[in-house]
Amino acid sequence: MFIEIEGFSDLNNDKYQAFLDLRSKIYVEDLKYNKFHEFDGKDSKSNFYLLNNSGKYVAFLRYTSDKNNILIDRFGVENNFRRQAFGSLLLRYVIKDLLPSKKNIQIISSENKIGFFKIFGFQKTLQQIKIGEKELLLLELKKQ
Repeated sequence: MFIEIEGFSDLNNDKYQAFLDLRSKIYVEDLKYNKFHEFDGKDSKSNFYLLNNSGKYVAFLRYTSDKNNILIDRFGVENNFRRQAFGSLLLRYVIKDLLPSKKNIQIISSENKIGFFKIFGFQKTLQQIKIGEKELLLLELKKQ
């Protein structure tokens, strides 16, 4: 097994197309998000990571950043590759990559995924996020 994690922000490459394909498969097809809400126009201001498992992209993450905060608003693992540590590998890598910025790191989560994100040090906040009809929660990484 060969695993590689690639970060990028350029939208004019094959990695971005792979990101879009995987995101559509996970969020639109599997999780039934409305494609008009899912493809929200924020990609041009975002940064991306893809996890490549032996030549196949199986997990992704997108984040935006401002002066004080980093918001991970898209994170997913292809259904056939869940529960095999790919999501954990990607999230650990990204957190390690982003920590030197000293910004608050936040992630949007559904209620049923909070336990997973708590393993990495995220805590539930009082803030909720609505994407289309979906009510989601904002979690924040505990300061060490």
